[in-house]
Amino acid sequence: MSHLEPTYLRYFYDGLIKGSTQQVDSNYLIIILLLNIVVQFVKQGQIEKAEVILKEIITRPGKRDSELFHPEMLVPVIIEFSKMGELERAMELTKKITDISSKGSALMNIAIEQVKQGNWNFAEEISLQIQQTNQRYWCWERIGKEKLFQLYGLNALFFSNTNPNWINRLNQSLNLQWALDIKNQMRN
Repeated sequence: MSHLEPTYLRYFYDGLIKGSTQQVDSNYLIIILLLNIVVQFVKQGQIEKAEVILKEIITRPGKRDSELFHPEMLVPVIIEFSKMGELERAMELTKKITDISSKGSALMNIAIEQVKQGNWNFAEEISLQIQQTNQRYWCWERIGKEKLFQLYGLNALFFSNTNPNWINRLNQSLNLQWALDIKNQMRN
């Protein structure tokens, strides 16, 4: 593991701040580190390993541990599952989040990731599950911007003499490989 995810750094920092007035519970820090390991496994495509650790974290016995683990801590894991196309897992974990704002954040990130992957209808469906109006509005705004950016990329690809480096960059951020394949077929 080369680095901690920013969200987990915040939890880690919060734990250290709490430790300045009271002893930091080592179980709290262990949970944070285990969640970071889960994120890394998901990024590497090792979903089964991630699931084993995640199940251990979520179902860990003991009242004290349940006070240390908050389902909101799952948001970075949910985002990674969504990026890897593991939507069922991402949505299942989202159901465990009780905080409306954190759940909205997770759903918004899933929706945005779906837009990037071209799943517009699913993104819209997910965004409708966001309960807070301001979060839902912001999600729709992001979806609209992603759509405009994708349309710009398609226009640049098909209707202008765009630098190949720029096309490669657009493909990396917009996942336009399907459009590149069509353009290459049209040349032949």
